[in-house]
Amino acid sequence: MLEKELQYYIDHQEDLVEKYNGRVIILKNEEVLGVFKSVSEAYFHADTEGLLGEVMIHKVGPGQHNYTITITSNSVFA
Repeated sequence: MLEKELQYYIDHQEDLVEKYNGRVIILKNEEVLGVFKSVSEAYFHADTEGLLGEVMIHKVGPGQHNYTITITSNSVFA
C-alpha cells in the first residue's frame, strides 16, 4: 500500500524539493493533492476529505533520509 506514492516521491524528489522544500504534501497515485505547513495540518485535511488510508502525507526534503517519515501520538486507543 502506498508503494506507488513513495516511488513517485523518490522519482520526483528533486522537482518536489524545488517547489515544496520544508512543506508537507499529500500524494495520491502520481498527484500532489495539497501542500501544507505541517504534518498535522495535512493530516486533518486528509481526515476531513475522507482520504486517510488512501494517501501519503510526506514532508518534502532533499536526500535519501527524507524518503520516510515517522508520526507518533500520545493518544491512547481503547
